[in-house]
Amino acid sequence: MTDAQPAPQTTTAPSHQQAASACLAAWLATVVADIQYESNRPNPDTAKMERLVAERSKLFQERTALEANDKGAIARVVADYAAALQARRFKA
Repeated sequence: MTDAQPAPQTTTAPSHQQAASACLAAWLATVVADIQYESNRPNPDTAKMERLVAERSKLFQERTALEANDKGAIARVVADYAAALQARRFKA
């Protein structure tokens, strides 16, 4: 007698959601570092600070809204933010 195999899951594998969360967290860290850097300058660029703070808020909301079973959103987050992180790494 053979053991029954578990049915395939229809949700995205946890590792994909973890990768998406890690991408968001890494990008969030870069934005926070940029905010810190800009705020420590002798004459911070106010418009740049406003853009960075808005981006930070957007990232927090996106991370909070990310659902394990939303394959499209997970794929988009990984594609968008992984590429941005890689581009930033090579730029530095």
